[in-house]
Order: sequence, then structure tokens, then C-alpha cells
Amino acid sequence: MVKIAIRQLLFAMFQYLGVNTVCRYLNRNKAAILYYHGVCSNQKDADKAPPLEIPEHILQTHLTWLTRMGYTYISLSNLVQRLKQGQPVGRHVAITFDDGFHSVVETAYDYLHREQAYGCCYVVADRAESAQQTPDEMNQSGRDNGVPYSIRTASWDELLSMKSETMELGSHTKTHPNCTSVIDDALLVDEIVGSRREIEKNTGRNVSHFCYPNGDYSHRITSQVRTAGYDSAVTTRHGLVAQGVDVFALPRIIARPEPLFFAAEMSGVYEILIDRNRRAINRMLELFSL
Repeated sequence: MVKIAIRQLLFAMFQYLGVNTVCRYLNRNKAAILYYHGVCSNQKDADKAPPLEIPEHILQTHLTWLTRMGYTYISLSNLVQRLKQGQPVGRHVAITFDDGFHSVVETAYDYLHREQAYGCCYVVADRAESAQQTPDEMNQSGRDNGVPYSIRTASWDELLSMKSETMELGSHTKTHPNCTSVIDDALLVDEIVGSRREIEKNTGRNVSHFCYPNGDYSHRITSQVRTAGYDSAVTTRHGLVAQGVDVFALPRIIARPEPLFFAAEMSGVYEILIDRNRRAINRMLELFSL
């Protein structure tokens, strides 16, 4: 609790002393890729769900703030195209959702469509396949027991109900493994290539973007993703997106629910703090190793 209180006080100081404003200006040529998981209708469900599951009013707050601050929504495909062609990306925002939860279809999609924003939903192929079960089948298999409705995986039919102009579909592998732990090359190819094939077969849509499960990747993994023909891949590495970035290791911004924290992330202040803390920790480790 003390740590949270100190963090909130720090971010409040950044906001009211104009630090966020200065950093937003300094980072005006950078874009942001936000990432969420699911969106629920109330805080009670959010408390029972995995991290990054947020109440829908928080999503609306984020979108309202982004519009008020003059950011431009852009699809991930268009952002990646701009990065590859060296075109300006400053103050553009792309939105992503990991794991393909039903709440993205039922709730988040409507918010994005209403605000004329764009998203990319990263689907775990085998989970979408199993989500084709009927409610009775779900009860019998145990998938329905104690699982908040908002974090159940969307089925193929549900994913197809979202217009591609608003929500693109990307791959989050077949089974959501830590790819760096998949030693067998054939299994790795199946996770990366097979997932894309399954999503395209079941939705009839092109799948051009990949998301590393848990954000774990290596040169071997990125090479496979490139070879598979994807246009980009996102990580969980925190940061804004600048020209010259590796589009197969794109950083993202965690869309945290606290307004002051979110503002600090979007300005780039939080990124500076992370880098400085990392350098301080590395320095301490060097001293202890002497």
C-alpha cells in the first residue's frame, strides 16, 4: 500500500508540475501501441480475472482522454506500414487485445467502433476452436465453472462478428506456450505458422500480426515469425514506438486503469523511470559482484 501511495504521489507531481506535458512534447514523433486483455462490466469481475482485465468504464476513460489530448487512432497494419516506409507516426495510437477473450467482442469492440478507433485482437487458435462449444458442452467440460463471463475465449463465429475495418485479427500461437521454451523446431513452426493457418481458415481473414505469449522471444523466435510471413510482432516490453524500431519486436504501453499512471505512460515519463531503475539495479549488481 505504501508503495502504491508513493507511486500515485509521484505521478500526481509529474502531472501538476507539467512534466507529462514536457515529455509528451519531446516524444511527439512517437506512436503508442496500447495493450489490454479483457474488458468487463464491473470491478467485481475485474478483481476475479487475470491481470489487465479492466472495467469497461476505464476503457471509455482511456479513449476519451486520448481524443481530448489530440491523439490519432490508427490500425496496427497502417502503423506498421508507416514504420516500414519511414512515414511520420507521431501521436498515433494503435490498440491491441491479447488472448481473444469474449469480452473484446461483446464490449470493447463497440467502444472502439463508437470512437472510430482501431484494434487488433490476438487469438490463441486452439482456444477459439474449443470455444465453439455450446453452453451445455461448456458446463460438462468444466469451462463454465467459476470463470467470469468476460474472460471466456471468443469462438470463431463471435470473432467474425467484428468488422475487420475496426478490429483486425492476429495470432497469439496455437496453444499459448512460452515460445522460448519450445525446443523442437517443428512444434515451434506449428505454433507460429499453424496458428495463422487455423485462424485464416476459420475466419477467412488475413492474419498479418503476431503476439509473443507472455512477451517472451529470442532471435530464433523472431526469425521464425519473419519467415512465416507476418508483417509485425508485438512484445510486452514497455515503451513508445519510434521510427527505426524493429517491427518484429514492437514495444507496447500497458493500459493501466489509474488515470495518473496512464498519463505518465503515454507521455514517456514512466519509460524514463523504468530505464533509470534498470540502470541503477544493474549498477548495484556490478558492485555486489566485485
